[in-house]
Amino acid sequence: MLESTSNPGVQRRISTSQKPQCCFAIPVPLNPAGIYYYQRLCIRLSIANLMTIRTALLLLACLPALTLADPFICRVMTISEGDTFSCLTTDNKRLRVRLAEIDAPERKQPYGAEAKQALSDLVLEKQVVLHVQEVDRYGRTLARAFVGAVDVNYTLVAQGAAWAYTEQLKDHRLKDAETLAKNMGKGLWQLPAEDIVAPWDWRYAGRIAAPQKSQPGKAASFSQFGDG
Repeated sequence: MLESTSNPGVQRRISTSQKPQCCFAIPVPLNPAGIYYYQRLCIRLSIANLMTIRTALLLLACLPALTLADPFICRVMTISEGDTFSCLTTDNKRLRVRLAEIDAPERKQPYGAEAKQALSDLVLEKQVVLHVQEVDRYGRTLARAFVGAVDVNYTLVAQGAAWAYTEQLKDHRLKDAETLAKNMGKGLWQLPAEDIVAPWDWRYAGRIAAPQKSQPGKAASFSQFGDG
């Protein structure tokens, strides 16, 4: 680095052992003392930034623990349909649980009864561990359910008893399981093509058709199609 002296025509070279650690200008005199001050300040700023980054990463790592409830156990009492059941917690609280990230055929939809039986075989009167994601607008607990090492949500899709629910999907293994079940003709994928209707399309069709059947002054009923 070159430094100007009091004589405009004379310059002398100053060697420094380290390059400055930051990339913005600091208005200090370009003399040995100023360069030392400049370097020390940049090092301190770098350390402060590093500590800030480490703190932010630590907070991010803790977020799941802060935002999601701990897994808990409940005993399944009744099965409503292929992706919904009621269970009793260890403190005798009754919960209605909707299996997250999947969607099974509705009760009156083709393969609805078989899907309900598939869920019953997996969880009825058994202790399940619930990993809760949220509570939906119907007051149901959305969760991934496990019986021992068995992932209930995944198993239902792999058996062809449910679809991967794309609107909620977080675990993309579920979509892979659906594709495999479809290719192998498992469960509902054995049905005639006209009977293979995704539950969300079935419900949507019901919401369109129901008002045409309703009488003036009475609310339309969607019970045929369910609420998902």
